[in-house]
Amino acid sequence: MVDLVPLYPEALKPAFLDDIRSFYINTYQDKFFIDPPAWFGSYIVMELVYHVPASIINASKLLNGKYSIFIFRQ
Repeated sequence: MVDLVPLYPEALKPAFLDDIRSFYINTYQDKFFIDPPAWFGSYIVMELVYHVPASIINASKLLNGKYSIFIFRQ
């Protein structure tokens, strides 16, 4: 959610996301969020298109017991 803040319309962006993003930037001084390179916008869009759906699918399968996070089951 925090990585995708630049893509949210201002009317739909919750204030707490700006607070979390500011905390992250101030704490870790991440150069990609302070002064993003030209290609970083494309990276954020790719994250929205690929990573978000993959995370939702995988989390739902973990929660439903279809996959285990452990390699060896006892």
